[in-house]
Amino acid sequence: MTKKKTFIKKNQTSVSTISKVTSFTKNRQNQTIFGAFLILFSIFMTVAFISFFFSWQDDQSSLNQFTDKTISSINLLGKIGGKLSNLLVFQGFGLGAFILNIILFTTGVRILIQSDLKKIITSWNWGLLIMLWTSITLGFVHEKYAILSGIVGFEINEYLQAFIGKTGLIIFLLFFLISYLIIHFSIDPDTLIKKFETSKNNEFNNEKSQDNTPSLSTNTTISTSDSNDKKSDFELSVENLTPTIKNHSDVDQ
Repeated sequence: MTKKKTFIKKNQTSVSTISKVTSFTKNRQNQTIFGAFLILFSIFMTVAFISFFFSWQDDQSSLNQFTDKTISSINLLGKIGGKLSNLLVFQGFGLGAFILNIILFTTGVRILIQSDLKKIITSWNWGLLIMLWTSITLGFVHEKYAILSGIVGFEINEYLQAFIGKTGLIIFLLFFLISYLIIHFSIDPDTLIKKFETSKNNEFNNEKSQDNTPSLSTNTTISTSDSNDKKSDFELSVENLTPTIKNHSDVDQ
């Protein structure tokens, strides 16, 4: 009995916490605050990442002594910006980390406009996959420029090359890119064939209309010129008219 009571109490507490969380998230003011926070935080991270690409070598000493106030950071957003950038860019995904900022920004906008939750979840799923794909693709760059791919992308690239080779990895990455384009833009062979046929028909109709227009103009000019010639054959000048009766009698009144 005691086990059942404790189990029921745990279920009740879990249900109450879930209801509190849902009520918090459904509040319009809380949604506005959270959406604005995500937008501004994404801008914060973008500025920190851009500054990190110019100061990452000089900021390594300041990042190791994070709590020391006497040592300042060159990053525009201080030690916090440099630390987050070092974690997500250098030790993480390189240029692919910027996609995380895009996801945060779009999520904040969708929360503000009360977009569907499914769209937010799908954008996160695709965004994280694209971030990983970008990092692995940039892993082909020389080790000297490993910051472009990040340590995660560079290590995954080398790990996959050990199993499927460089050519196999390129084919795999191209397959993922084609699959993403097909799913995201709803591309299939039937629609491509229809678009190709409609474009061909439009070009044919345009060429046909262009070929017909000058022939009509020439026909109209020829017909007008013929009509003018026909009229000129029957024209009479009024000045050359003379009376035919020479002798006429006067009528007495």
